[in-house]
Amino acid sequence: MDINDKIQYSQIKALVELTSQTSMDALVEVFVFNIKVIFPSKTILLITSHGPKALNRLAFTSQNLYGTVDSLLRRIGSLDPTTLPVGDLKPTTIIKQTEKSSWIQIPINTRLGTIGFLQVAGTHHEKNIFQAEMHITAFINQVLLLSLNERDALTRLYNREAFHEKISTLLRKTTFKRKSDEYRQYVLALLELDNLDPELDPNSLNNVLILTARMISDTFREYDWAFRFNSNQFAIVLHECDLELAKLALERLYRRLQEYDYPVVGNLSGSIGYTQIEPTDDSDVNLQRAQVALKAAKEAGGAQTICFEHMNDSVV
Repeated sequence: MDINDKIQYSQIKALVELTSQTSMDALVEVFVFNIKVIFPSKTILLITSHGPKALNRLAFTSQNLYGTVDSLLRRIGSLDPTTLPVGDLKPTTIIKQTEKSSWIQIPINTRLGTIGFLQVAGTHHEKNIFQAEMHITAFINQVLLLSLNERDALTRLYNREAFHEKISTLLRKTTFKRKSDEYRQYVLALLELDNLDPELDPNSLNNVLILTARMISDTFREYDWAFRFNSNQFAIVLHECDLELAKLALERLYRRLQEYDYPVVGNLSGSIGYTQIEPTDDSDVNLQRAQVALKAAKEAGGAQTICFEHMNDSVV
């Protein structure tokens, strides 16, 4: 086998490994690794669009995995793979050059359009560009396939199965610690809608859940996680957040929920229980603390927000 055959074999092997991943976290890790192999010792940026005017530039490193690509995954995952129109996913690389620098931009395409760019500093061989284009196309296709299993069909939030997988993966990650060895802080919150009429017709109920899911997504940051947990219960994982910041964010959601005038049902309220995610506990133990806080909020009459760590204090 000559050197060209070896290179071609390694490319095929890398693509096969990428498309054989069955979890989103493993898929992202393999994708990041492969891109860094294609462009070794190069500055790589992931550029994602957040609205018509703003671009979000994120350092593209596997050590900062969740901070770099989770917002992109959230945008991809929010698409419904079953209703996507037919379109060309093949990227067309843009080559840019100035007197001081040069770089390439490879678009990240979905059936609904371009949602970001992979930008690599320097000049590059056509073979490297072609490899990266193939990996991006394979990556997007695999994300859409996996999203069918990770996403709730009604709200397009993550489902309960994805919750346990993502929390377990988070607890295993070295990214859970800062370089100073202090733990990054994450908060887990559970929201349950109160005073929902049990005899509400299915269409109206579905509309309430869809609107609540949209409200949750709009309230929190792009890299926070939101889940449809049970029929009228949602979970939120806030990243890089202590209990005080979580309190402010959750109270904002609480107010928006109370003030919103839902079609058919009018105003609703919700009970919220939340807790700091402890890296020494598994996902079930962390979940149990949030459930205890939620239960306390409901037993206190509902329409309240309670922190597990402050349960001996007054209701917040």
